[in-house]
Amino acid sequence: NALSPAMLRRATRAIETANADPRVVAVVFCGDPASRLMSSGADLDAAIAEEDDGTSPVLDFMLAVMRCKPLVGVAIHGAAVGMNVTLLPHADLVVADSGAWLATPFGSLGICPEFAASKALPAIMGHQRALQLMLWGSHLPVEEAVNLGLVTELVPGDAPPSPLCPEGMATAALGRVLDRLQALAATVPRAAETARLFRGM
Repeated sequence: NALSPAMLRRATRAIETANADPRVVAVVFCGDPASRLMSSGADLDAAIAEEDDGTSPVLDFMLAVMRCKPLVGVAIHGAAVGMNVTLLPHADLVVADSGAWLATPFGSLGICPEFAASKALPAIMGHQRALQLMLWGSHLPVEEAVNLGLVTELVPGDAPPSPLCPEGMATAALGRVLDRLQALAATVPRAAETARLFRGM
């Protein structure tokens, strides 16, 4: 379930569609409940194969996320790796189940972390912790991610899923994200506009 260029293009188009529809309250990123991974990160082999075609699906996706007009939510079920971690500072709400963990193998792979991570992560957790996360790339338990400010909230992995979850996509984390975002949109009419101010966009 790596993030291939084709998948990133579809995600970018979905965000652009959401931006154009005032009825859309939020854009939520999540993984397949049947998998132990939210995602294994970018599909490096596929990305390298497309480098010469003049397009940059990764850059287009990153800009789309940072310019997203609706609220941005992330539900982490299992492991979030690479780009799925550098995405988190640009989200308005991140919920993880209690068995989740994060990994950032950028140093061992010899690649530069994306999503302006060299600025966004130190702003959240400080220079030394961000550097440790990016260079050493050790597994980060989700409880520590909460303490560092990368994850907003934990939910027990066996918590009953919300009825808002689409069929076949029910996880405790996704249910909590959808419940929280629905309640926020109902009680704070300009929540998305406020969130964009905090994102600095």
